[in-house]
Amino acid sequence: MREALERFTFLGFLDKKSKRTVFLASGEEIFLVKKGDRFGEKGRFAVLDITEEELTIRQGDHPRLISITLVEEAPLVPSF
Repeated sequence: MREALERFTFLGFLDKKSKRTVFLASGEEIFLVKKGDRFGEKGRFAVLDITEEELTIRQGDHPRLISITLVEEAPLVPSF
């Protein structure tokens, strides 16, 4: 799972009408992700919360939450 997340690089975020959108890159593709969205291969990761500092996700139906500190131009590194 760590390797799957490290394929994504955090580019930044945009706040618009009290909704935050995170910009992630993987290879040549850019993904716009909001709270409630899924990303990764076959929608593997569900976005539960986004703050200025952290992205909180869950893998599939697993109950454990995964926190990712958001650092611009850096790969996503999960902590449990």
